[in-house]
Amino acid sequence: MQALMVESLRGDPGSYRQQLSLLSDRLRRYFVRCLGEAAHEVEPLVQETLIDINARRATYDRRQQLTVWVHAIAYHKLMKHRRRSGRVLPPADDLSLF
Repeated sequence: MQALMVESLRGDPGSYRQQLSLLSDRLRRYFVRCLGEAAHEVEPLVQETLIDINARRATYDRRQQLTVWVHAIAYHKLMKHRRRSGRVLPPADDLSLF
C-alpha cells in the first residue's frame, strides 16, 4: 500500500484509485471493530477519514510507514466522533486493530 501512495503522489491516477479502495476497506474494518454496535456510523467516518487523508497527502513523509500515518488520522477522527456523540466506546488506539 505504501508503494501505491508514493506512485499516487507522483500523479498516477490508477495507483490513487487502487489506494483509495484498499484504504476504504481497511478503514471500514477498523471502524467496525472500534464502534461495535454503532456500526451504522462507520461509513461517514470512512468518508471523512478518506477526505482528510487526501487533504494531507502532501504532508506524508515517505520514510514513515503509511499504516501508522493513516491510523493516526483515523484514530483522531474516531476520537472526534466519540466526543461529538457523547458515548463512551472501547479504546481504539491499538494499531493492531488497523
